[in-house]
Amino acid sequence: MTYTKGYRTLFQIFSFERELNKETLFRNILRLSLVACLLTLFMETITPLGNTYLFTLNVLVLSFIALVIHSYRKYETAYHFFSLSMTTGFFIISLSITKIYPSFINLYSLAILFVIAFTPSNGYIIILYLLYFTVLELFLSHHFLSPFFNDSFIYECIYDAIHIVAYNLGIYFIALYFIKFTNKQKDEIDVLKSESDYSINREKVDFFKLSKFETLSTREKEIALLVGEGLTNQEIGDCLFISAETVKTHRKNMKSKLSIKTNKDFFHFALFHKREKSNDPKNRLYN
Repeated sequence: MTYTKGYRTLFQIFSFERELNKETLFRNILRLSLVACLLTLFMETITPLGNTYLFTLNVLVLSFIALVIHSYRKYETAYHFFSLSMTTGFFIISLSITKIYPSFINLYSLAILFVIAFTPSNGYIIILYLLYFTVLELFLSHHFLSPFFNDSFIYECIYDAIHIVAYNLGIYFIALYFIKFTNKQKDEIDVLKSESDYSINREKVDFFKLSKFETLSTREKEIALLVGEGLTNQEIGDCLFISAETVKTHRKNMKSKLSIKTNKDFFHFALFHKREKSNDPKNRLYN
């Protein structure tokens, strides 16, 4: 009887019901979660992001668990599993599209609004906040071709986010497992960060001498530091009350003064001096 009931529920999920009660509403919503699984696998095939197969497997497993629990009419518990599955699925979809088309980064904001509407726990607001920065970092990585800097950030966000969500759902045994798993991964993350910082600093010391930064005008220094924050020309212009075209002209002049040819090298230069400025004791009050 249990297996028959499970198969019947699986069949009903793929047919819309006209009654708008709690059970049929859940079936329709769960259908979206399964569609998110299929789209997730499709996006993975088109643009492998690396390190996201854990998320893909997570979506499939959680959707299956939600389906089984739903067959026993434990709607509240199944809804929690569905919410986590939906959050993960839409995160990967928006992440994949953003990587293919960087100009679609605002798509993630729409995904956030959609997911928040279906999430019952405040913990999801935290995970969405964390994953927003992952998307931003991936956008910068795609734009400036900086995969080393990107990988360590994604690793950190993935395991922190999984732990936060598991804990907020009250799935303590999963949370405890991920505490151990996360600690192991963070040790590897620290190594990645150290290697990344060493690579960036060594590159700056060799090719971009500190004295070159002083050759820039006050306005150019301001723009360079904002570039190190990862802001676009339009965002920099809004901060400094100038047009995006003016910012573009300043960046072109700076690259000429510093003998920098690519956007990647200019971003590394700006990032290095942003770190130097933040470590300066004179600027500690602003951190």
